[in-house]
Amino acid sequence: MKGYLQSLPGVGTLFQRGEIQPAEVWAFYQHMQSRLRTKTANKADALEMQLAAEALQRMGILDRQRFLEKYATTVGRTLYLPFEVGVP
Repeated sequence: MKGYLQSLPGVGTLFQRGEIQPAEVWAFYQHMQSRLRTKTANKADALEMQLAAEALQRMGILDRQRFLEKYATTVGRTLYLPFEVGVP
């Protein structure tokens, strides 16, 4: 992986030295979250995401479980994630 990420001050070295550790992913995520003023919610627990999943399934666009388990969704400054950041 070469290019933009390597050129970022303080971040580039992470991407030049090989295997990225979960703690590094978490630290970078926390930094970016505070910088961009976002918040995170568990996608499966969020009522609005359950309603969106149901609507997508009823319209025949996407299976409900697939939407809740495989896709991250952003609405405004909230990131609805189907995983825990930094957990492999």
